[in-house]
Amino acid sequence: MDRPTAELSTGPDARLAVLADGDGWRLDRSAGRVGEMSRWLVDQFADPEVSLPGNDFQLQRWHPAPAPPPAGERPVADTSIVVGEQVMVKWLNSVTDPSALRTAAHLSDVGFDGVPTPFGALTWTSPDGRELPCAFVTGFQADAVDGWTWCVAAVEAGRRPDFPAELGRLSARLHIALGSPSTLLPLPMQAMGSAQIRRWHSDARRGLDELAERIAELDDAPAGPDGDAPTHRPSTALARYRPRLEATIDRLLEVSGRTPIQLVHGDLHVGRILNSPAGLKVIGLGRNPAAGPSPDRQPAARDVAQILVSLDQVGRIVDRRSGFTRTAEIDAWSVAARMDFLVAYRAELTEAERRDVLDVRLLPSFLVEQACRDLLHAVRFRPSWAYATINGLETLLTDLALEGRDADGSPEKKTLDVT
Repeated sequence: MDRPTAELSTGPDARLAVLADGDGWRLDRSAGRVGEMSRWLVDQFADPEVSLPGNDFQLQRWHPAPAPPPAGERPVADTSIVVGEQVMVKWLNSVTDPSALRTAAHLSDVGFDGVPTPFGALTWTSPDGRELPCAFVTGFQADAVDGWTWCVAAVEAGRRPDFPAELGRLSARLHIALGSPSTLLPLPMQAMGSAQIRRWHSDARRGLDELAERIAELDDAPAGPDGDAPTHRPSTALARYRPRLEATIDRLLEVSGRTPIQLVHGDLHVGRILNSPAGLKVIGLGRNPAAGPSPDRQPAARDVAQILVSLDQVGRIVDRRSGFTRTAEIDAWSVAARMDFLVAYRAELTEAERRDVLDVRLLPSFLVEQACRDLLHAVRFRPSWAYATINGLETLLTDLALEGRDADGSPEKKTLDVT
């Protein structure tokens, strides 16, 4: 067994250990004891006088935790444990990235209520002095359903047609909060110039080039988990659309002046939006795992692009379940849904006098970049998911008139052509 860098006892025969893992660290939990360890951690938060003994482990407290909840622990995912049906403990496997910790602490400080109540985090200070998260402790959203379930069901049954606008308002509120001053970040927003924009352009073109080299690996992939026959051959579709994809990415080079960056969610898609009796809540804060190493300050347009792509993917799932008999209907729904999202998002920014948050000029290029990332993810890990992006390429490249209407509903002259 690897020699631990640090250890923390969480009860009889139970311990947490931080182990070296290449250039970083990983968290090791006693096998079969994660429920007990989660209960132990919740109990520490329930007593505000508790502090942890040495070994560079700390408790970051953001909101008063409830009294120790009733007995009972159950897993809801590999690393997520519900304690007493009231508190959720999310354990991290990799102890390397401080961005989710900083984002969660910042949102707590500015009082953002669009996330499950953040009670705090268990952290460990690495030898290089960085405080890194090991686990997050939040309120549990009873009867919650993630967006890949509830959004798909809403479209499939023709219910709740206003949900894209709800997502737009929630996403805007999230970005306003992430871009507001806090004790942790008194100056949360910065401005990037043409050099950084060129780097974003180079990264996006590089991703498209890599996808072009590997896209044929998806040609024999089924559409969806049930082995449905695909309606588009990925390599043929990419060859057809590649000139337009390249031209859209190249529009980054036309962006003049400076553009804002701030804290962002980092992996904002419909699956990160829980729907429960308590309302819509955002989960899964942290950088986009498909984006590679990157600072946690990015244009808000990255989050917006990702959730817009995921809205189209919701429609593609519905179309696949219909045996691809609803394609024309879904194409139209996708355009309308993404427009509804953007109009509501921009109206929320306008009402808060924070239209500086979103630089709409970046959106077409980031939409294409996100689609390429999703397809590369399919190549590497989940080929049966490729159809959900490939089938929507034509619609994603449609002129959405992304500026749409002004917040008061009046037409605007500016549109955003993504052809």
